[in-house]
Amino acid sequence: LLDRMEVEQRSRVLEMETEYDFVSATVRVRELEAENNHLKAALQKSREKHSRLKQDFGKKVREQNEIIDNCLDKAAAEKQIAELKAYYEARVCELELSLK
Repeated sequence: LLDRMEVEQRSRVLEMETEYDFVSATVRVRELEAENNHLKAALQKSREKHSRLKQDFGKKVREQNEIIDNCLDKAAAEKQIAELKAYYEARVCELELSLK
């Protein structure tokens, strides 16, 4: 009778340990799922920030290129004005000489 009671007690202890292990594993799975969801949210936020930074960088590059183009256009226009001024000054001199 004692052996039988001892076997039953050991059996119940094993059941309880198994149940405890299962509950512990379930809790750990839920913790890991929560951590995974947190990491997914952080990754999404990081991707969105990266996308915004990439767009901002592209916008800044376009703005800088526009500034450079405007400077080049201005330099070309100033050169053309100087050439035209020199040409007309030479023409004026020619006309003045022809009037003398």
